[in-house]
Amino acid sequence: MKTDLLDGFDFLSHVGMQIVLYNVTDTSSGPAHSLLNATTVVWNTPNHPTLLQFPGRTYGSTVRRCNSEHFKDWPWLHWCEEVNKVFCQPCHNVKVLGLALFAKCAEESFSTTGFDDWKHATACYQKHESSSAHRESIMKWTHHTRGVTIEAQLASAKQEQQSKNRIALEKIITTLLYIGCQGCSFRGHQEADGSFQQLLRLRSADSEELSSWLMSGQRNKWTSHDIQNEILQIMSHSVIRGIVQRCSANKYFSIIADESTDVAGKQQMSISLGHVCPDFAVLEEFIGLYEVDKANAVWLSEIILDCLRRLGLDIHMLRGQAYDGAAVMAGARNGVATKISQIERRAVYMHCAGHTLNLAVQDTVKHVPAIRDVLDLTRELVNFIKMSPKRCRLFEAMQFTISRGDEDNLSAAQSSLRPLCPTRWTVRSVSLSSVLKNYEALLNTLSEIARCKDDATAGAKAQDAL
Repeated sequence: MKTDLLDGFDFLSHVGMQIVLYNVTDTSSGPAHSLLNATTVVWNTPNHPTLLQFPGRTYGSTVRRCNSEHFKDWPWLHWCEEVNKVFCQPCHNVKVLGLALFAKCAEESFSTTGFDDWKHATACYQKHESSSAHRESIMKWTHHTRGVTIEAQLASAKQEQQSKNRIALEKIITTLLYIGCQGCSFRGHQEADGSFQQLLRLRSADSEELSSWLMSGQRNKWTSHDIQNEILQIMSHSVIRGIVQRCSANKYFSIIADESTDVAGKQQMSISLGHVCPDFAVLEEFIGLYEVDKANAVWLSEIILDCLRRLGLDIHMLRGQAYDGAAVMAGARNGVATKISQIERRAVYMHCAGHTLNLAVQDTVKHVPAIRDVLDLTRELVNFIKMSPKRCRLFEAMQFTISRGDEDNLSAAQSSLRPLCPTRWTVRSVSLSSVLKNYEALLNTLSEIARCKDDATAGAKAQDAL
């Protein structure tokens, strides 16, 4: 910039990229000088004078002037006494501050040169007020006076959106947690018919954030089956970490393992950890199921050791092993217990006490005819009634007939026969108890079936049971 261009001027202040200059040597008050001052100064408040008569402008034989009532209708108007024109105060200030406008076709008369077309003033005011450049200038001038930048507004809006998204994601996670704890299936025959999607829709009625999230057009809503599995895996890892922390805090632990086959025919090994708390409370906590490719001692022992390594548990803190009595697990030479004892000799193997007791009782019962016959008869009677819906309805009718007017038998009418499982010893007492409670109703049912001639085979079996 040449220095002679600055002769006669002094810098007083600058706002953004616009320099405010005042003439300090030339005292002329020509239109160019007045317009220079008008277009380089920021007006904090609009000037609304109450003059009885403003300077006029001639249109043929008619003189038109600014109307002071317009300041009430359009408060953004600013009267500039230096040039006897009106400006749009926010548009002018945005122009002086050098704030960029995204709107196009901004009117220079309201921001730079001034407006004095008093003949068409009302129409021009209305047109300018409805323009996008004017609305954007008002927004930017308001934010400038409040000290809020566009970047801050965008950051605030982003934080608000993140907060809403976080609430929606929390609803999705808690929904998965609830269904997982209840042991319900997540998906139905169709993705939209599953428990997960239906429960989300139900909860969205009470959550505006979740409803907006599910109704949004974005693709990633964190509800696909892959995302569900990933979140559930994160939850399971959190649960396992808690178990490992408690086990490590108690220092010594034991391991419980057993083999089973799922409905798909895959052989699996269930592994649990046992440890004792400082208050002598014994805890047995399930770790997981691990697929078994080879059911030999080497492979099974490696599964157990690999599980301990992944959990970060020291094998030398192992003090007990609990398995069934199968040779592959309890073999004295090549069993799983023996191979782990070779690594840590203090890991004492013990056959499951409940399983051992069950085997002993079963062997004893086989040699006591009375008990053996009672168990067999109980299993056959329950299965005989349960296998036919018609016989079940007849049994229920006998129950209510007996319990009518008898408070003592009311509880029996509310209970049903429980099956006797030969391999699960914990349900045998329940089965025997259900037969004793419904003994009279069972006798009446068998008598009615024996007298019935529609089904000779069932009648013969009922007669034999009686």
